[in-house]
This record gives sequence, structure tokens and C-alpha cells, in this order.
Amino acid sequence: MLIPVALLEAMARGTLCFVSDLPNLRSLVDDGHNAIVFEKDNILDLKQKIIHYIDDVGIRENAYKFGQEFPDYPEIAQKYLSIFQSLSE
Repeated sequence: MLIPVALLEAMARGTLCFVSDLPNLRSLVDDGHNAIVFEKDNILDLKQKIIHYIDDVGIRENAYKFGQEFPDYPEIAQKYLSIFQSLSE
């Protein structure tokens, strides 16, 4: 499973991230702790969660810690490099 690097980068900067409930995203984040998960294709759920969590500094701090300490950056980089190399063949 590929992990979206942009999400990890955003979290490492302390950005409050809202992600849909896709399996690869759900397995990465802890809903309400380091990111907010909303129901895929449900804009009302997203709207409610934005309103509720927009000022939650604690989640931003947890996201920052998670992003800074994420142990698998080298493995992720290698996977992406392999994909790009296979595309150029």
C-alpha cells in the first residue's frame, strides 16, 4: 500500500488534515487525534467536521509529532522511486 507523502508532509508541518475514510488513509491516521476522518463523498460530514475541529490546536500538535516521528520515510521513498523507475522503462 502506498502512503500519500503529501499527507505526511502536511502533518509534519502541524497542518490540520481532513482525510476521507479510504482504507489506506484510515490505517495511517488516528481520527480525532492526529487528523480528522470524514465519510467519503459526504460533503455535509466534511463541513460539520471542519466547523467542529478548525480551532483544535491539540490535533495539530499531535499531527506534527506524528509527521516528524514517522519511521517509514526511507521505505516510502524507495517505493516511489521504484514506481518512477518502472514507468521510465
